[in-house]
Amino acid sequence: MPATKVSKDSALSYAEKSVNSFTKAVELQPDSIQYRKGLMQFHTGAPSIAGGDLDIAKVQIEKIRLLDPKAGLEADINYELSQDNDALAEALLQQAKPTYQDIPDFFLQAGMHQQRKENYQAAFEAFTMAISNNAETEESVVARYNALYQLGRTTVLGENNIDAGIKALHEFIGEAPDIDDLAPKPWAEFRLANLLALNSQTLEAKTIYLRLAKTDNKALAKQAKKAAKRI
Repeated sequence: MPATKVSKDSALSYAEKSVNSFTKAVELQPDSIQYRKGLMQFHTGAPSIAGGDLDIAKVQIEKIRLLDPKAGLEADINYELSQDNDALAEALLQQAKPTYQDIPDFFLQAGMHQQRKENYQAAFEAFTMAISNNAETEESVVARYNALYQLGRTTVLGENNIDAGIKALHEFIGEAPDIDDLAPKPWAEFRLANLLALNSQTLEAKTIYLRLAKTDNKALAKQAKKAAKRI
């Protein structure tokens, strides 16, 4: 049997197991927003041949909205972004900001959207709003720390607002909890070194690169070694 056929069959089998797991989880815990988000994301991300179904995804959005209007709005925005409906996503983000202007969540979402479009100044402004807002719930705390990291990453990508990026990454590295929903701190240190190099702080940058070059993360170590050689 050709290798491509085996690979295709394996992928379809994995997809079937994934959707069955998400569906069963929702059946067992219908009030779980996390499980409904997972089911929605599967159906927006998987092609129809692998079981993806946009109608099921839309049903999950409505179910999430009934459980929590804010989470429903976030899911709706993510749905539109997954389908490259940028205009609809941006309209929903504009709708969200006045209602949820005191928390970081939707500003983070807006910043990520602008970053993907390579509108780095707009992304920087959205992340700046996110980190300046209150973070009282666990979800908002995660959003604020993600905004700190992404602000730093955006300043690397745009090579602008460097001092603000350095400050944000120092705060992320020093204060962010070690949880799965946040970027690993070694990657934040790598972004920080990038900014220090851009800021002509080459000694500090190279010190970080050389330390990261010894990390167990092969992808990070490789990039750190290359960056150290460029200085």
